[in-house]
Amino acid sequence: MTRIYLDWAASAPLAESAKLAMQSAMNLVGNPSSQHFDGRQARALLDNARAGMSERLGCEFGELVFTSGATEAAQLAIIGAALANKNAARTRVLMTQIEHHCVLAQAKMLQRLGLSVEYIPVNREGMADLDWIEQHLDGTVLLAAVMHANNEIGTWQPLNKIAELAHKNRTLVFADCAQTVCATDPYLGARWTLPRLDVDLASFSAHKWGGPKGVGALFMKAGTNLDAVLAGGGQEREMRAGTENVIGITGMAAALETWWELLDPRPENPSPDRNATSDLNARTLIPTSGKGDKAAASTSMPADVFTQSLDRTNLKMTVPDPDIRLGSIVHLRVPGVDSETMVIRLDQEGISIGSGAACSSGSLEPSHVLQSCGYNHQESKEGLRFSFGPTTTDFEAVTAAETLNRVAAEFIANKQKAPWKR
Repeated sequence: MTRIYLDWAASAPLAESAKLAMQSAMNLVGNPSSQHFDGRQARALLDNARAGMSERLGCEFGELVFTSGATEAAQLAIIGAALANKNAARTRVLMTQIEHHCVLAQAKMLQRLGLSVEYIPVNREGMADLDWIEQHLDGTVLLAAVMHANNEIGTWQPLNKIAELAHKNRTLVFADCAQTVCATDPYLGARWTLPRLDVDLASFSAHKWGGPKGVGALFMKAGTNLDAVLAGGGQEREMRAGTENVIGITGMAAALETWWELLDPRPENPSPDRNATSDLNARTLIPTSGKGDKAAASTSMPADVFTQSLDRTNLKMTVPDPDIRLGSIVHLRVPGVDSETMVIRLDQEGISIGSGAACSSGSLEPSHVLQSCGYNHQESKEGLRFSFGPTTTDFEAVTAAETLNRVAAEFIANKQKAPWKR
């Protein structure tokens, strides 16, 4: 069985460029804080990685802090801002109801530090209520946390507009950008950069774009005051103690360069042939039909091909409008069928998908994202996330859709035959 991987939002395949960069970095022995030749070699790798990433993200060299991932970056941003707060009047933090768990989990610590947390409501499709935000922003709000695009249902937020509202009150804005690197922001009409978003803090995770797991970064706009959360040495300009993960950081930067090229939206740089083996993944993720042929290359996104192949009779799209969600995520439900059941069944069919945030996908609890969007308890346990990458083929997308159509129809038919099992 040739498997189809459609859980890119959980983790992208390791880029070949990242693997080669890390293998080369493994030959260095020096600590990047050491002043001798070997230490300077390691430091040069860190500097090159920081320079390359800052250029792609549109920030200054010194505005990137390397971390162990987006979770640590989020904590440093939120708790670091609270610890550094010298204004006794700023005692409130706002965050959307659909933030990633790594952001929502900071509420307890914020409360222990004497701050209150208020949750920004969202509509049925996960859009933050801008009127609510404007009404609740004032000089008492220290920070607003709004994710760039939701990791579960894919909904974009107008960060540039939210940042404008927040900065009128000198409120900091933190954005979880783990899912959106190199993507085209519909509110900007182009591939975004940090200056265009105008946020003060943003978190990133390497394995979302083909880098290694366990490494990430925090963007910290120049002039933003944070206190370090990890105490120890003076690494990362005293913002993140501990010897830097030279190997992981090198792989992260190399993968970002590859991701940037693969997702380049300019006409003179057409989309890669999704039916050819890409530098992004060392192993082939390309299924063929029984006759051995492959789907023809297409300029359409694989997520679009997937949705066009769906039988909507037994499926309910969470965010039907492709203009307000990430082009790489399709979230839907099979009414009356738990996501766990569908994920296992599709896994048996050779298709890997997610049911929400990867860190909580093993939980039987309903999705907090769907509940925040107004879905009831049962509906919130039915979410299925199909996420696509730059090397996903049209053939994979169609095959996955047809398999989902068949499996969903089987479950619905069985429920109709045995209504007491509902």
